[in-house]
Amino acid sequence: MMKAYLDESTDGRRAQVFSIAGWLGTEYEWTQFELDWRGRTSGIGAVFHMTECETNKGQFSPEKGWDKSQCTRLIADLVTSINHREVVGFGRAID
Repeated sequence: MMKAYLDESTDGRRAQVFSIAGWLGTEYEWTQFELDWRGRTSGIGAVFHMTECETNKGQFSPEKGWDKSQCTRLIADLVTSINHREVVGFGRAID
């Protein structure tokens, strides 16, 4: 059985650009990835939000004990995690 994760994004006003991207893999690969992901993100106390991590805001703000270098390391760690799985990434954008 195949499983996929999809996420969408738009421009700020949701008026000009719409994009969707995701990953596709077997159920086994997703199970292994999800276990790894949970282990790597267990200390954040909430669902991981990439935008907040990239911008060092919200759940990843200095007030919550995060600095930009910690955010950068976490993103690199999560990218390494997905790169070790046999999944296929894809994406499309509409202008």
